[in-house]
Amino acid sequence: MAQEIIIFIILAFCVFYAGRRIYIIIKKAGNPCYGCKGCELHNKILANSRKKCAKNLERTK
Repeated sequence: MAQEIIIFIILAFCVFYAGRRIYIIIKKAGNPCYGCKGCELHNKILANSRKKCAKNLERTK
């Protein structure tokens, strides 16, 4: 009986973990940099967006 309870707890944890990971993957599907800790491509994207933002601010002045 104790073994069945332990197996049930482990399976419940696995289902919870898998469900949580699937939810996060679906939630972050539109973000190409999800999971990235600061790659070169991410830095280039940020630099380009800052340049575009600065150009737009100069045009409005």
